[in-house]
Amino acid sequence: MTEPVPGARRALGAMLAAARRSARAGRGARPGEVAERAGVGESWYRWLEEGRNIGLSPVALGWVADALALRGPARERLFGLAGLEEADELSPIVEPIRPSARDFIEAGGPYPAYLYGRRGDILAWNGGTEAVYRCHLFPPLRRNTYLFIFAQPELRKLIDN
Repeated sequence: MTEPVPGARRALGAMLAAARRSARAGRGARPGEVAERAGVGESWYRWLEEGRNIGLSPVALGWVADALALRGPARERLFGLAGLEEADELSPIVEPIRPSARDFIEAGGPYPAYLYGRRGDILAWNGGTEAVYRCHLFPPLRRNTYLFIFAQPELRKLIDN
């Protein structure tokens, strides 16, 4: 993976670190907090801030930009330094949920239960699932079983074999 401009990765990392330090009403945020809000691994995020030449997709960079609340020119500069064009995430698929299916999931009580659609999008969940996966923390377009399993290192630890 080559840099669009020599030193761009270091500049990208410096920009992210500065945005992180000024986040949360001027009090700053820890790298782990940003990584959690972005839905990426903490080590990956730290390497990005260090300017390492790591795999970087437009979608993942968009998640980081969202976690840091970067908008307008700052967001454009971030993508420019990465040599990427911002990608649109998948459009939501509206799948109707029968009331009986929702009732069935809620009847699970403290045991995790959720309903997913044809793309693996999590459409409904109960309190047990919320306690384990904290679904409310993820934007609707990122509530996906495949993203939970393969893109969330802390959740992969919960899955046996």
